[in-house]
Amino acid sequence: MNATPHDLYPDSGAEVAAGMAPVDTTAMATETTLLNPRFYTTDFDEMDKIDVTPVRAEWDRLIAQMKSDPNKGHFKKTEAWDKVDWEGMDPPLRRELIDFLVSSCTAKFSGCVLYKEMKRRGSNPDICELFSYMSREEARHAGFINDALREAGVAVNLGFLTAVYSTMWVRDHARPKFHKALGVDIGWYDQEVLRKTSTIARQIFPVEIDIDHPRWIPNLKRMNAAFIAMNEARKQGGIGGKLKGWGAAAKAALAFASPYLIPVRKQDLPANVRLEPSY
Repeated sequence: MNATPHDLYPDSGAEVAAGMAPVDTTAMATETTLLNPRFYTTDFDEMDKIDVTPVRAEWDRLIAQMKSDPNKGHFKKTEAWDKVDWEGMDPPLRRELIDFLVSSCTAKFSGCVLYKEMKRRGSNPDICELFSYMSREEARHAGFINDALREAGVAVNLGFLTAVYSTMWVRDHARPKFHKALGVDIGWYDQEVLRKTSTIARQIFPVEIDIDHPRWIPNLKRMNAAFIAMNEARKQGGIGGKLKGWGAAAKAALAFASPYLIPVRKQDLPANVRLEPSY
């Protein structure tokens, strides 16, 4: 069952007057673009060929930990959750919050389905066991987020379901009211997320993106500006809008490609390649 625009925004007339169209959560969930890659896929045959023999000792410890299910009681709602005033929330803020939740729920559920498919189609017992536990975790994440949506009176139909630094920056900057309500400087937050991601990746990859390079942040800002311009061009429509859109798209493509010209940082891999938390 899907929420209607009126369910999402009872005061939809005021929202439209403010220049914001009501949201269809199904359309939001199914949208797949450069900034919103909702659905994950992989090469199942190649995954099935993976041989974990060289890291068997570490692998067995990892699987044993996942089998023990240490995250079983991790996702719990606190009393603060009961104080969220969904109906009284500023409509633009509610729109961005719901978009964030729908996007997160869809991504998690997509991961769950992908991992289950790997377990079903694979014949490699090591990989199949790993993906069964990963599917369990993603289902748990999606369920927790979906509970939050139900609190808001929103139900997302996910029955139709069967990672990039620069795009995350643009996507997150498209929700200014949401992050302002959280008291979060989104530029600082995204950079911290990227820093934690780099710390994790450093454990298994010999190179990492230099997110402290002087061209890094300015380039992300240029990409964000280009996507804003593209959105404005779409709203304008007509020949003028198309021309502006093409120009903005060219700028976005250039900004997207520019990080590849930033020299990477190199490091030696650790003796133990098992990923560990970085926070």
